[in-house]
Parts: sequence; structure tokens; C-alpha cells
Amino acid sequence: MSTTVFPINGAANAAELFALLAGHSNATDFVDEGLTVTVDADNNTATLSAGTCYIQLDADTITGTNEQVRNLGYVVQLDEQTVSIPDSGTVTLAVVPDYSVPNTAAIEYYELQSNVPPAALAIATVDCNTGTVDEYNRAPDIDANSLSVVGETTIDGELNVTQNVVLDGQLKQNDGTVLFGPDDPVPSTQLSDDSVTIKTNGDLTGGGSVSLGDSLTLDTTVPVTSVHGRTGAVSATDGDYTHEQIANVSNDDHHPYPVPNTGLANDSITVSTGGDITGGGSVTLGDTVTISADVPDRYTDSEAVTAVDGEVSTTASTVSGLDTQVSTNESAISTLESDKLSVDAYTPEQDTHTRYTDSEAISAANSTIQDAASTLNALDAVVADHDTAITDLESLSHTEQHNSDQHDSDSLHTDSVGIPSYKTTDAVPDIPRGSVVHIEADDALYIESQ
Repeated sequence: MSTTVFPINGAANAAELFALLAGHSNATDFVDEGLTVTVDADNNTATLSAGTCYIQLDADTITGTNEQVRNLGYVVQLDEQTVSIPDSGTVTLAVVPDYSVPNTAAIEYYELQSNVPPAALAIATVDCNTGTVDEYNRAPDIDANSLSVVGETTIDGELNVTQNVVLDGQLKQNDGTVLFGPDDPVPSTQLSDDSVTIKTNGDLTGGGSVSLGDSLTLDTTVPVTSVHGRTGAVSATDGDYTHEQIANVSNDDHHPYPVPNTGLANDSITVSTGGDITGGGSVTLGDTVTISADVPDRYTDSEAVTAVDGEVSTTASTVSGLDTQVSTNESAISTLESDKLSVDAYTPEQDTHTRYTDSEAISAANSTIQDAASTLNALDAVVADHDTAITDLESLSHTEQHNSDQHDSDSLHTDSVGIPSYKTTDAVPDIPRGSVVHIEADDALYIESQ
């Protein structure tokens, strides 16, 4: 590499020299705008929008002088492009200029990012299986001895600071997390060493690691060196201190140990009893009091049965008799249950008669009349005629009946009245029921009832 100064009068007018002017490391190898990647996993394609990027070329030869120069910077502008990608795996997309042909650049994919040529710019990684995209190199790397930040700044990568960073705005990660700002203290998480370790020894304990901003408690265990001239492991003994040496304690407050009952405001307790517990009463502390329990003996089986039998008096006199009666009642109830007419078997239309109408009742009664008449109405008339004849006969004296000009032994009833006459009841032949006859032996009227 020869000495080159450009621009200067007399220098070669070569593109490589102008590229040398733009070849700053802080201003190359990044996407300035656009070149956003969209993946169509179904068709195995990736589309990049139109955009601009800057790429650094490590070295080249000046046209016309054949002198070699280093760190050349080139701007590449691209229209929207679509490229084919594999149907599986992960690939890296890169902008690859052809520096030997004017205005020529292509989008290529590489299965390994390490295979991207140095003179190209890797801009995204694509997962062909899922269609996800990870874009990068979207801002230039900055390498500076002194950095002054004005306004909000986002970091997309590592920030290595060897000296000071002067901020006039917030410094953020690319995910929006605020690292720190001009008015913000630097958090401990942003420090390479965010804790200190305190070591202790001897009578000082409690040391260890403590994070910046936290606290640590130290303790000391210094022994008593001497008490009343005694040194070493000192234990208190009687007479070491007087009442006057103990705050708020006077001679009047002194009590022997153990404290006697006479030194207590309350030196007794009262034990109260009731029910089957007897005894008790007031007892001085240290004394005893006797209490007793008057609990009756346990019942024998026969005593228990007798006691329970005393509660039975209505349907039986003993529990055993009550048990028998209950068993008998259950049997009777079971019999009644089996003999009762089931509601499912009861059919009123078949088991009962419907109510007679008046005409049906008269017809049924007429069917039982067959001797003196054939209907109730006719029987009523016959009975009425008989009642009239009987009344007429009862109104005549016996003498009047026999002195009648028309009277003889048979004509009384056959000619004038029309009632047959017989000497005795045995002489009466079979006649219809309800017929009226005269019996001469009794001088009376009889009505046939058979």
C-alpha cells in the first residue's frame, strides 16, 4: 500500500479514491433504510423491500495507477427484489455487490453466516421452516474514544466504553429497555462488579458479600474482662450488687427468696364443687384440699331392665310385653294390607250399579206383583176397594145383616155385598192373595195373605 492523499490537485480521478473518502468504519456495513424482509414459506421465497445500505471493502486497486488502497466505502441502492429460499433449514440473506460491473448487486442466501463474503453485507437470518426473520446490521457500529449522546439513543449490539460517555438523553437497548440517562443513576446490573465483600475476624462477626445499595450487619462478642476483681469466665455471686446500685429498686422492695405467702397480696385459692363432686373450699397456697366424687354404681342388666320397664304402662307392662304387642300389631297391619281392596283393582263401573231412574224403579217393583194385580197402581186400587168394603161391613150390626129381606145363608155376600162366606177357615179353598172372605164361625172378615 503506497502513500495516498486525496482529494488533492493532480490526483487521479478514480472511483476508488472517492470510495476511500466514504470508507469510515463508523459509517459502513449497515442498512440505512428499507431492505425489510418478508417470507412466503408456502412458495419458499423471500422479498426485500427497496432500500439503501453502506458496505466497506477491505482493499482495492486504483484504476490507472494500480496503487492499492484500503477501507473503501460503497453505497448500494436496491429496488424491491424476491429471491428463492430452501423449504427447510436456516439461511442468511446478504447484499452482494459486483464491484467490477457498474450498478450491479444481488441478494444471495448462505446456509452459514460465516460464508458471507467480506465485501458483502449480511442483513437477515431466515428460518425457512417457520418463516420467521431476524434482521440485523440496521445501524452503524461506533468506535470512539469519547462519545457524546444528544437526545435518545438506541443500542443494537454491544457498548464497550473505555473512557467517558456524556449523555444528554436516554441510552436504550434495541428492545426499548432504558439502560440509563443523564438524570438516572447507573443501575448495579449494568456494572461489571456490583458488590463488595467485607471480611471480619477476632471478636467481629457477620461479614460477607453485600450488593451495592444493600446493607450488612456486623456484630462483636467482647467478653467481660473482670467483675469485682474476678477475671476470666465471670459468674455473678451474692453480694455483687446492692439495691442502690440497681436502678429503681430500694431497700423497701427487698424480699427473701422464695417469696413467703405473707408477702403475697393473694395467698389462697377457692375450689368450688357441685353435683356429684363434694368438698373443696378455700385453701392456702402450699396446703391441700380434698374433693370427692359421689358417683352411683353401675347398673346390672336386671336393674337396667327393671328401670326401663317402669316407663311402660299403656299397651304393656314390660319392655318385653311391648315388644310382643308391637310384633302382633305389625302382623295385623300386614294382614289388613294384604286384604284391602287395591285401588288398581277397583272398577266402579263394574262393581256398582248406576242410580235407578223413577221409571226404572217403578218397572222393577211392578215385576214383583202378579196375584191381586199386575202393577203398583192397580194394587193400590184393589187395596182401596177392600178398605171401603171393610168399612161398610163394620158399620152394619149383625142383626141388621140377618133381618134383611134378602138375607139367607149364602146371599149376604154373594148378592148384595159380593164377599164369599164360609163356615170355617178350613173350608176356604185356594184363593188369590189379598182376597176377602167371611167366616161364619167367627162372624169376621179375613184377607188371604198367602
